[in-house]
Amino acid sequence: MEHFDTLYTKSKDFIETTLAICKLQTIDFLADAVSGIISRVLIIFVLAIFLIFFNVGVSLYLADLFGSYYKGFFIVALFYLLITVLLLIVRRRIVKSALIDLIIVKLKDYKPLNATDEDIQ
Repeated sequence: MEHFDTLYTKSKDFIETTLAICKLQTIDFLADAVSGIISRVLIIFVLAIFLIFFNVGVSLYLADLFGSYYKGFFIVALFYLLITVLLLIVRRRIVKSALIDLIIVKLKDYKPLNATDEDIQ
């Protein structure tokens, strides 16, 4: 009976330790993913602000060239309409596959807490 108690205690400790490690690995993975998302969102936000001011500047410059505000803004709007149509045409081949590849690489390159290359293989 003593062996059974020892086996039970060791098994219980093993399971608790394994669950704790899984919890920590999940927290580590989520922290890595969330921090990556937040940094990308921040970069996209700053880039969007830049593009807004840049586009207003280009629109005003074109308005000055053509002699009317609506023509300058209309030309910039048509440029973005053309880009949108092109992205809609190639989104499945280029954009979607690039995003899928990025996600797969990110998940594939993830290493758990304090893991070495030998541990993962």
